[in-house]
Amino acid sequence: HDLIAPWVDQQPDRLALRDDHVRYSYAELEQAADATAEQLRSAGVRAGDRVLIVGENCAATPLIALATSRLDAWVCIVNGRLSAREVDNVIANATPPRVLYTTRVSTEAVGHAERHGAEAIDWPQLGPMHLGPLNADAVPEPCSADAREQVAALIYTSGTSGAPKGVMLTHANLIFTAGIAGTVRGMHPQDLVYGVLPMAHIVGLATQVLGALASGAGVWLSPRFAPERLVAALSEGVTSFTGVPAMYARLLDWLREQGRTLDAPQLRAIGVAGSPLTLGLKAAIETAFGHPVLNGYGLTETAPTIAQ
Repeated sequence: HDLIAPWVDQQPDRLALRDDHVRYSYAELEQAADATAEQLRSAGVRAGDRVLIVGENCAATPLIALATSRLDAWVCIVNGRLSAREVDNVIANATPPRVLYTTRVSTEAVGHAERHGAEAIDWPQLGPMHLGPLNADAVPEPCSADAREQVAALIYTSGTSGAPKGVMLTHANLIFTAGIAGTVRGMHPQDLVYGVLPMAHIVGLATQVLGALASGAGVWLSPRFAPERLVAALSEGVTSFTGVPAMYARLLDWLREQGRTLDAPQLRAIGVAGSPLTLGLKAAIETAFGHPVLNGYGLTETAPTIAQ
């Protein structure tokens, strides 16, 4: 959570986070994270506890992550579009005392919240969500005396080589990745990142969101990808976008179907991650956007960057 401290002091009124419902300046984000940390503490969250979020991208998710950081708790983000069995398996493995559901932006999260007997809440500065019942049997993990070695996030792998595994990432892991992301992209406070990569995956959390906040940039979060939404955001001043190859392929198809070209007057950096990128798709992307594609490779266990 100290990543945003310099920007709270230097540019308190500049945009930090937004989605389709709310906007937070850096000063407002700091205040909201403090308030949410107190709400979580009142809800029974202790240092070393796992706080699980089920849903899709919205401003509330990084806000809760900053709040758990203040408590020395671990944030664990799960995509609401996973099946009931998949979500329940993660909850059983992570044993959080509380689960939050971003029901404002995810109909799938509503279904999970109803299954789990969650109650509707509207905490100050957080917005309408659902809060699961207290698991009094949850046992907190030991905390490290060194803040750099304290676990910050529990991120589950996609399970490509077996059952998904919970990867424990420290504050130092995430801060290093956030700094590298900003350096590689040359990010600065005038940037606006369009954040559609799910924060349930490590690229969406560490590179996309924390990388922007570490650089004093703004993040415009969207719960899921739609070509027309990206095109509209690009026309409204987005400067940086990272997607998986399938997103770019869908966008190129949509542009052809609509007979349109991109209008992205302030765009200066695009990236790709998550799966292999063919040379043909790379060339088509660069022709459409007029920018080189920054290609990243990594995995959850490396938080996630190996090469960019």
